[in-house]
Amino acid sequence: MDHNTEEALAGLAKELGLMEQAAQQWLDHAAKCGQNLLAAQEQLSTDEWPGWLEANMPFSPDIAELYMRVARDEDTLRSDPEAIAEAMLTMAWLPTGGRR
Repeated sequence: MDHNTEEALAGLAKELGLMEQAAQQWLDHAAKCGQNLLAAQEQLSTDEWPGWLEANMPFSPDIAELYMRVARDEDTLRSDPEAIAEAMLTMAWLPTGGRR
């Protein structure tokens, strides 16, 4: 292997490690968001929930559901880096419902 290839591999290894750390941090925060959403949902009736989301969240109900799913599935996600990546990409590509 030549020097440039070794440098490329070292750079790749470094970036993959940083991405793994970032993914774990994302999971920490996404799960906490989901836990808070689940707690709020428990306090509201089924009829009140959609209006509360609309009034209080800067994202669509689909994204809120994903955060809650992350909270419910946190242990499974934590043990599967590919599942974390899939959850992150799914959330990144969902429309916000015109809200930010």
